[in-house]
Amino acid sequence: MMADGSNNNHDNNKATTTTTKTTTATSAFPNLGVSLAFLISFVESPDLDKPMYQLARPALTQQDLDAMDNVSLRQLAKELRVHHHLHLPRSEELTLYDDVTTPAQEWRDAVSRLPTTTAEVGFSLIKPRTQGIGECYADAIVRPSHPDWVGKPTDFLCHAWQYNFKNFVSALQCEAEERDHHRQEQGLQPIAHERFYWNDIFVENQNFRDKPENYFQNAFQEAIHSIGRTVLILMPLKDPVPLTRAWCVWEMFCSIAGEKVELAIALPPSERVELEQMLREEFDEIINILTNVHVETSEASHVSDRDMIHRIVREQCEGGFNGVNSVICEGLRGWLSSTALRLVSGVVEGEEVVEELDSMNQVGGMLMEQGRLEEAEVMFRRGLAGRERVSGVDHPETLTSVNNLGLLLQDQGKLEEAEVLFRRALEGRERVLGVDHPDTLTSVNNLGSLLKEQGKLEEAEVLYRR
Repeated sequence: MMADGSNNNHDNNKATTTTTKTTTATSAFPNLGVSLAFLISFVESPDLDKPMYQLARPALTQQDLDAMDNVSLRQLAKELRVHHHLHLPRSEELTLYDDVTTPAQEWRDAVSRLPTTTAEVGFSLIKPRTQGIGECYADAIVRPSHPDWVGKPTDFLCHAWQYNFKNFVSALQCEAEERDHHRQEQGLQPIAHERFYWNDIFVENQNFRDKPENYFQNAFQEAIHSIGRTVLILMPLKDPVPLTRAWCVWEMFCSIAGEKVELAIALPPSERVELEQMLREEFDEIINILTNVHVETSEASHVSDRDMIHRIVREQCEGGFNGVNSVICEGLRGWLSSTALRLVSGVVEGEEVVEELDSMNQVGGMLMEQGRLEEAEVMFRRGLAGRERVSGVDHPETLTSVNNLGLLLQDQGKLEEAEVLFRRALEGRERVLGVDHPDTLTSVNNLGSLLKEQGKLEEAEVLYRR
C-alpha cells in the first residue's frame, strides 16, 4: 500500500470554494532544504544520546550541574524549554520556570533528559550551535561539510514540534521509499535521493525571531506555493496533532487550496499498520477522525500567532472558519480515498473476504462523492462480484452493492445498464426484505427517478405513487 497517499489528481481534491486574498507583504522565505540522507544521519548521530544540558553547554559537567543552585537550574531549564512537551501557550509555560517551589533535583532531572521531540532537538542542539552565527543550521553547519545535503527545496514539511523526532524522520523515510516504489511500478526512476525538505528547524535561523510582521504567515504560504509539494506528518493517527495546531492547519489549507500543490501524508511504520487495520475494520472511524477539523479551536505556542491565523481565516478566507474547515476535510478525504483504493486494489481478485468487500463499497462511495467515477466503478464492480461469490446473489449486502453500482452508472449517464441493476435490486429486496422495508422503498424511489430521467413518465409515476 502506498501509505504516503500522494495525490496526483489535483483537480479532484483541490477545493475551489475557499481562497485567500492576495497579500502584498514580502517574506523572502529561505529557499533551501535538507536531504533525507542528512536527516537519517542526524537521527543516528550520538548527539541524540546525550543529555540536553550537555548539548546546549558542552563545558558543563555532571559535577557542575550538581553544584548549581535552584535559580541557575531554572534558568537552564527555561533555556532548554523542558516544559515544552506540556503543550501550553508559551506565556503559561514560561511562568513555570519561575516556580521557586520546584525542587532543584526535579530541574536537574528535566535538563538531563535525552532530546526526543523536535522542540527538544531545536532548543538543546540547533539553537545553541547556531548562536551568534547569523545563519540557519543548514547553511552554517550542514553545507560546509556536506554541500550535497543542502539544495533547492522540493517538499515543504508540515509537522508539529512536539513530535518524537526519530518517528518524524522515520515517517519521511517511509514516504520516500513508498513513493519510489510506486514510481518504479510505473516504470519511473527513483527520486528519493533528489528530494530536499523545507524543514523549518533547519532552514530558518532559530536565533532570529525579530521578523517583520506576518513574516511566518507569508513565508510559509509563499514556500508552499513555490515548492509545490507538501508532506504532512500525521501522528498519532487516532488523535492527529496537526489537526489541532494553528500553524499546521494554515499550512494544510494553503497546500490544499493552492494551485498545483500536491499534498502527501507521511506516517511512521506503527501508524501505517494502524491505518491499514482501521481501513479494514474501522472505516467510518478513520473518516470521522480526519474530518474533525476545527480551525477556530486550533492553538499555537504563541497566542499572538494563533490570534493572527484565526483573524486571517475569519477576515480573508472565503467562508471563514467553515470554509477553511471544509477545504481541509475535503483534501484529507481525497488522500484517504486514494490510500484506501491502493490498499483494496492490492487484494487478490477472487479471494476477498467480507471486511475487504465492505471497504471496497465504502471506498467506491468516497470516490463517487469526489467525482472520481471511473475509479469508483472499478471498486463497485469488484465489490459486487465479490459479494455474489461470498454472500450469494440475493443477500441484502449483495443487493446494496447492486444498488450502489446502479447509482454510479446513473451518474455516468449509463442509464440502460443502471435500469437493469435498479430493477434487480428492487425485485431482490421485495423478495428478501419485503415490499415495505425501507431499503425496498429506497429502490422504488431510485428506479422511479431513473425512469423519469429516461422519459418513461407513466412507469415512473406508478413507482412514485407507491
